[in-house]
Amino acid sequence: MPDIDPPPGALRPDGSFVLDARAGLDALRDTEWLLTTGLGGFAMGSALGMPTRRYHALLIASAQPPTHRVLALAQVADTLVLPRDARIDLATFAFRNAPLHPAGHTRLLRFEKGLACRWVFNVNGHEVVRELALAEDEERACLRWILPAPLAGCAVEVTPLVALRDFHALLTERTAPRYQVDADTAECVVATGGSALRLIGAGAVFTRDSHWWRDFEYAIEARRGFPACEDLYAPGRFRLTGEPQPDGSSLCELIAAFEPPSRAPARPRRRDRVNHAADAITSRAPKSCDPAEARALAQAADDFIVRRRTRAGWATTILAGYPWFADWGRDTMIALPGLLLATGRTDEAGETLRLFAAHLRNGLIPNRFDDYTDDAHYNTADATLWFVHACCEHARAAGAFDPDLADAVLTALEAHARSETPDIWLDPADHLLIAGGPATQLTWMDAKTSAGACTPRHGKPVEINALWIHGLRSACELLARRDPARCAPLDTLAARAGESFVRRFWSPEHRWLADRLEPGDDGSWSPAWERRPNQVIAAALRHAPLTIDQRRAVVALADRDLFTPFGLRTLAPGERAYRARYEGGPDERDSAYHNGTAWPWLLGPWAEATLRSENFSGDARARVRAALAPMRDRLRAGCLGQLAEIFDAEGSPAAPQRARGCPAQAWSVAELIRALVLCDE
Repeated sequence: MPDIDPPPGALRPDGSFVLDARAGLDALRDTEWLLTTGLGGFAMGSALGMPTRRYHALLIASAQPPTHRVLALAQVADTLVLPRDARIDLATFAFRNAPLHPAGHTRLLRFEKGLACRWVFNVNGHEVVRELALAEDEERACLRWILPAPLAGCAVEVTPLVALRDFHALLTERTAPRYQVDADTAECVVATGGSALRLIGAGAVFTRDSHWWRDFEYAIEARRGFPACEDLYAPGRFRLTGEPQPDGSSLCELIAAFEPPSRAPARPRRRDRVNHAADAITSRAPKSCDPAEARALAQAADDFIVRRRTRAGWATTILAGYPWFADWGRDTMIALPGLLLATGRTDEAGETLRLFAAHLRNGLIPNRFDDYTDDAHYNTADATLWFVHACCEHARAAGAFDPDLADAVLTALEAHARSETPDIWLDPADHLLIAGGPATQLTWMDAKTSAGACTPRHGKPVEINALWIHGLRSACELLARRDPARCAPLDTLAARAGESFVRRFWSPEHRWLADRLEPGDDGSWSPAWERRPNQVIAAALRHAPLTIDQRRAVVALADRDLFTPFGLRTLAPGERAYRARYEGGPDERDSAYHNGTAWPWLLGPWAEATLRSENFSGDARARVRAALAPMRDRLRAGCLGQLAEIFDAEGSPAAPQRARGCPAQAWSVAELIRALVLCDE
């Protein structure tokens, strides 16, 4: 097992996390947190309170939920004003070629993350708290400062640092738009480009003083090879006088609201949603998950479940990850069983599936909706097959097949059977699916650079065809009585494709499945025997055309060559294209993305394949639970309460197996939840 960094945070019984400042400056800087609005907006930062990414901010709002995201309130510089005008800085920033300043980190006692974030500072032996909370289904942040009774008469001076920029961009004073500032005694509105940030201080006095803070430096962006410096605009400062509380403390408050506002229809409060989901996880996985962990996982899952505003109204959808992904079709369909079905949120799962079904075109659901135009993009071979799988799982969980979803599933399968799907064809010789060409990357291994696809898999990919056969059989199993005329030819097709799958993909000599069948110039098909995890997806599916022995052999290969504590490698060591580390500039990272890099979401298929290969025996359940322990511990590290997108393929004492990519990824969380539930079902 590779050496790993010890998890720095502690999980509390209520599902929240705490990181003691004695863990050290590096741990505080490298540990992240995430809060979400439920509309695609979010706040994110480091436990230290110092931004280290361009996406670290106190309010990133979605102007057209869940996309069109605008980094509105970047940071605040907050200072506690003591008697005789003594001043204690609480903020900490990194500037280019300068030491950390101000020095609020030297007073930080601990950081706490639950449904809100709290920084607890030591001021002359007293605990002063800064708290950040986001509104539910509204793009609004609330900052609070809680002063203990001995300091209750003090004021807090706050300088808001505003950007109002596209959340991917960086701001400089030279290229920044012109800001308009409209202020009165306790309120300030900063506007530019059709959007605005309204800042309201309770019991405040606002002093207008427009100026710039220059050369913020974001260490993670620099490490990733991207521009890493930014200037931020300060419209002035608020002086907040605390509101007395019954316990003798005082409360100062600053509200930051994005305008124009987006407000979705009411739904259960987040606390109630999390409690319901945690209860569902605990009841379904009583041996695998204790109540505190279940609540942490329920909170993590809820972060990705957001509202999309459509022409027809509002619908539930799933964001693929924070900070940079929106609701991608493939990710949504893979994540849906873990995030929504395993957590008892079946109605919302149906709503999400109907959203994508409404955009079914030529037998395909969208791979993604454009971040800026909301146009649907149809450039994937597997998103629709995962959609079919998710619809069938939803029908099993709900006890009935939604009529609209049943029609969408049959329509999609029939379009594939007739080769009506763009860039996807049915081979009449073996009834398997052919996907794409040399210039495309239609499977989940889709990284591409200027040199072309980093993981060319055109032809007949193994997981595409396993999903195809599984989808045909699942649909026929569930819908034959409702629509026998449409299901009968699909059932026949499933049998023929299943026979071809075993004959063409399985090697008795290698005792594993080919990753794909590659086309030859003469019309022949050659198996590619690269050791990749896509065959594990095939071995996990309920209706995959594999024997128990074949499933067991695939799992043995995965255990030997692909398994790591944090996911399956995307390519086995020793293969020509293998990369052990996800490092370097963008092109270097993309070349490693699916050529060794370990993906946590693949632990879900690995767990299911392992359990199916052993007929869900007690020994297999115990082995899977034990294997998932390191991934469960990762909830206390990285982005607290979340799981990263990817990890290095290898680790050592000198270079641990590090979390990489997106720090909070939907299918990483979803497949851990689903795997834990599978162990107890």
